[in-house]
Amino acid sequence: MSQQKTKKPVLAESTKISCIIPSKNRKNLLAGALKSILAQHPVPAFFHPPEILVVDDGSSDGTDAMLRADFPEVIRIRTQGIGPGPARNAGAKAAGGDILFFLDSDDIWRPTHLQSLIPCFVKGASFACSRAFNHNLVDGKDFTIPDTDVDLSRNAFSRMLRWCDMVPSAFAVRRDVFFLAGGFPDTQWGEDWLFFLELCARQKLCFVPEITVERTLHAESLCADEKLKQRILTMLDRLKAAVSTLPGTGPENQEHFLSLKKLVLEKGDAWRSIQDFYTAAREAGLTAP
Repeated sequence: MSQQKTKKPVLAESTKISCIIPSKNRKNLLAGALKSILAQHPVPAFFHPPEILVVDDGSSDGTDAMLRADFPEVIRIRTQGIGPGPARNAGAKAAGGDILFFLDSDDIWRPTHLQSLIPCFVKGASFACSRAFNHNLVDGKDFTIPDTDVDLSRNAFSRMLRWCDMVPSAFAVRRDVFFLAGGFPDTQWGEDWLFFLELCARQKLCFVPEITVERTLHAESLCADEKLKQRILTMLDRLKAAVSTLPGTGPENQEHFLSLKKLVLEKGDAWRSIQDFYTAAREAGLTAP
């Protein structure tokens, strides 16, 4: 597996960080996400307070008015239904930070999130992630991503070839590395898995084992969808095609996605969320140990 060599940044007083939040019709949840950014513990003195950008992807619930009234410091970007991946890309293009953090509008950061991940970049990391605790309101079975006994710093790429062990809200990346990797693909499902595969194939991950993010899996989450089965099948087709272009992969990696697809065809009608897919794949021995 070859990795792209990127010049180590020299962090100084001018180093800036940006946080990008894509959102659509989640005014109340978005307010909670923003408050969690503003409640972050202090970070190293040479980092400025985070620049916050909300990409409002066609909301009709008063999101813009709420931002103007309650969070005037937030940079507002308007898009029209382009989806979470392209919305994150739009925020990244407008961001002024040297390091880009991401937060979904229905997630929150624990107060130590920035404080925990920034040391990775002080040490010269290209990208970093921590653990996320997931409140599962669909069936009540809470979980963490990645599992608590997984150390992603050792074999992030090989694990990512079997299952997506990262989430955008627990992830940060140097701005130059983000654009070198092409940003998030323009697809409604699996855009994060596709992007993280690209990064893990070519860059070294700095993994923080602490849980610094809280996510909520609810009925309106993209990962709990009435067209779940078909969306998963489409996602797996895209992943299978993408894997063929990555360094350090072979036919066995594409076969893995065919095996996952077979599982979906056999059992997917009974699933209510992406977590049901993960549970079935783990029981079938199709996730990383």
